[in-house]
Amino acid sequence: MVKEKFEFSSGTVIARTMFVEQVAPECLHVTADDMPLGADILLDEKGFRFTPYYISAQYKDRRWQLRCFDENVIDENGVIDDTIEMFFWGLHVATMSLSVHRMES
Repeated sequence: MVKEKFEFSSGTVIARTMFVEQVAPECLHVTADDMPLGADILLDEKGFRFTPYYISAQYKDRRWQLRCFDENVIDENGVIDDTIEMFFWGLHVATMSLSVHRMES
């Protein structure tokens, strides 16, 4: 189980729990409430990438199903630089770039 929290400059906060299962030495399968079909995470020495997945995103009081392509590179300090390309019915609607830092609890 992985707990994620995204805090955006707009003040929006998204918190969710993902469920993770190792299915092969270099492959994990993940699901979450907003990602019901899940995706595989393919691991390599430079980072990891998700197989294409659908996510349920909210915008202006509506839910949208977006197809996502998600690539993650880990830098020398252990920071994950993540780029997610999002599509709606084949049209590119957003690119989200973020850096992920581990927080000790």
